[in-house]
Amino acid sequence: LTISTSTAAITNPLFFIQTNVTTRTINNFNFNRAGSTLNLGSDIEVISTFVHSNGFINLNGTSFSASGVITFPSTIANGYFIGSASSSIKIGGVGAVNNTLKMDQSTAANSSVSNFKLEHTGGILTLGNNLTCVSSFIHSSGTLSIGATSLTLSGSIAFPPSLASGSITGSAT
Repeated sequence: LTISTSTAAITNPLFFIQTNVTTRTINNFNFNRAGSTLNLGSDIEVISTFVHSNGFINLNGTSFSASGVITFPSTIANGYFIGSASSSIKIGGVGAVNNTLKMDQSTAANSSVSNFKLEHTGGILTLGNNLTCVSSFIHSSGTLSIGATSLTLSGSIAFPPSLASGSITGSAT
């Protein structure tokens, strides 16, 4: 699925049939629509390549999963995710992670997700700004870099079972 550069509006949310995991799964997803907001209407799983160059993705209470090679916008001005207390993000699979995961910081709700799961190897997932996880945080594998941002965990927490499985890196600032 490619949503490419255009000045045309995006009307209505993007829906996938939710019958089973296969019907809500796509191989590649490329979103490059500067200044536009894509509202998700249902859960989606991207299993090979996710490229988010420009635009805003409103999770809208859904679950978003990206596996494989993942590219986030290069700056907050280019794009970010809009969260909510009922949304979920899962980063899985194996492959490079380019740029940082950025959330909308305009309200506490927009920088929040209910569930966050990291089970990705081959690349470091770096937070580009503050993230609050209100229900469950599961980090089973891979490296999560917090840097100078804030990660707030308010619900259940599962860290990797060993350093060999995964880790969190921070910053002195």
